Amino acid sequence: MVAPSGADGMETIFDPADALTATILIVDDTPVNLSVLAALLHPTYRVLAANSGKRALEIAASDPKPDLILLDVMMPEMDGYAVLAHLKTDPTTQDIPVIFVTALGKDEDVQYGLELGAADYITKPLRLPIVRARVRTQLELKRARDWMLDQNAFLTAEVARRVAENELILVSAGEGIFGTDANGTINFINPAAAAMLGYERGELLGRNAHASIHHSRSDGSHYLADDCPKHTALAAGLALQNKEDLLWRNDGSPLPVEYSSMPMLKDGKLLGAVVTFMDISERKLHEEQLLHQATHDELTCQHNRCL
Repeated sequence: MVAPSGADGMETIFDPADALTATILIVDDTPVNLSVLAALLHPTYRVLAANSGKRALEIAASDPKPDLILLDVMMPEMDGYAVLAHLKTDPTTQDIPVIFVTALGKDEDVQYGLELGAADYITKPLRLPIVRARVRTQLELKRARDWMLDQNAFLTAEVARRVAENELILVSAGEGIFGTDANGTINFINPAAAAMLGYERGELLGRNAHASIHHSRSDGSHYLADDCPKHTALAAGLALQNKEDLLWRNDGSPLPVEYSSMPMLKDGKLLGAVVTFMDISERKLHEEQLLHQATHDELTCQHNRCL
């Protein structure tokens, strides 16, 4: 049975055992209609009731919000159409499904209600099995939508977490890392790479990698992109592993590096490449020292027989 209406125009039928079930708000200015629908739904659902459009909006905006609203159309002061319009303009209530319950059964009435955003339409006189079935259907649809929203929120948060984690790894890496698009334009560079090359990170973004940091040979002569193995490998989508070469710092000095270049492909389409490199200046210096010791006399520094 429906509890007597309070001064606030809301009636609550609540069994503590039903605390986890769906909540349905019934809106009708006729007490008999409220009682009939409440008695029909109460055994299964938590039921709230409002006897005016204004009170319905107050209940819908409060917590916990109803999972479904059964809304009469013909009501004084504020009819069901106006109530639905208000619900749809409020971000906190716009996703609550609404079923119109009304004696207006003409096609144009149904069409108007659905165009306003009603989820369904039940005409009077009420057929109780139809009411139960349509209520159950809308609640199942809402549960499915809520589940999808939860999954999307989880996936969005997980993607953001992994992007941040990957960014932290790249930023923290001691070796130089930069990425380019398919045209060789730098679209990512980590702090280690920028520091080794003498740039701020933002200075190289949007610039062509070959023209900016690989423009000349060891003798200082201009290095055409078509002759560049990195540029050629990028254009062909090929990988390069553990190659030695020179990059050029911001101040014009050469930087001996060992580098690898890996293409980025998606569905067979080349998106760009990721280049990793390490400064081998000390290694090259050590190699030169060893070569000098092997080819020169230790005391006189003159060429020896090995040379």
